[in-house]
Amino acid sequence: MVRTIGEVIPWITVRLGKNLTFNLEFDTRYVRVLIVKPKDIYSNYLMMAAMILLILGIGNWIVGAVQVTKYQKMLRNTAKTGLEDSYRSFQELDHRKNKEVLRRINEGREKYNVAQVKVDFYYVVLGGGRLFFFLGLFSTFFASIRLIRQDTLAKIRRLNLRLLKNHS
Repeated sequence: MVRTIGEVIPWITVRLGKNLTFNLEFDTRYVRVLIVKPKDIYSNYLMMAAMILLILGIGNWIVGAVQVTKYQKMLRNTAKTGLEDSYRSFQELDHRKNKEVLRRINEGREKYNVAQVKVDFYYVVLGGGRLFFFLGLFSTFFASIRLIRQDTLAKIRRLNLRLLKNHS
């Protein structure tokens, strides 16, 4: 047997301050708990798409933020020293000596360029994660409203059918 809140607690007294008291009485015929069934949630395509967007958005946002921080730190560590362009002024270096002396400068420049490209890529991932998250958030909100509305309309239809049967 399912018991409603009105059968268990026919009234509730609420005190707000010393002189303000409310007595809430429940009519057991009209008090019902509104619960949306899990089947209604996972069978709603809009809700599932919204949840997927939300999860993907959170994941991309986190990965993007972590990786951008990592590669920005690498950029600061391998910042351009200014020596990249000054080697051209050395006339006494030949091709073989030039490669050996400038090897470290060129490696640093390559690391810097790679880190810069990765920072740009992870900024795109970060922005996409934010976009997916907010699209998922708004879609979840509207899907929830739609789901509650559909559930309420179905319950109203069932109630109207019961009332019609009782009056017949």
